Amino acid sequence: MLLEGFKQEHYPKLVMVREQSDAQLTTELTNVQGVAVWEDHTGWAQSHFSDKTIQTFPADANGPAGRWLLGQIQKQREGVRDE
Repeated sequence: MLLEGFKQEHYPKLVMVREQSDAQLTTELTNVQGVAVWEDHTGWAQSHFSDKTIQTFPADANGPAGRWLLGQIQKQREGVRDE
């Protein structure tokens, strides 16, 4: 399941970080698993999130963020089958 919104629900979240000020969302939201950042903020984001369990991805849907997202969807589908 892929949802946009529902910020306070416990679903795994991928946060889009367009500017450094957007990083505060990772402390305000629940269950943030990763951040997708614009190319010009990649270096900053990797150092900012290096001590956290949050994965950092370039904001390229065809790259690592897209693969991570597809993996999350697959995990959810497998969880539904197990119930």
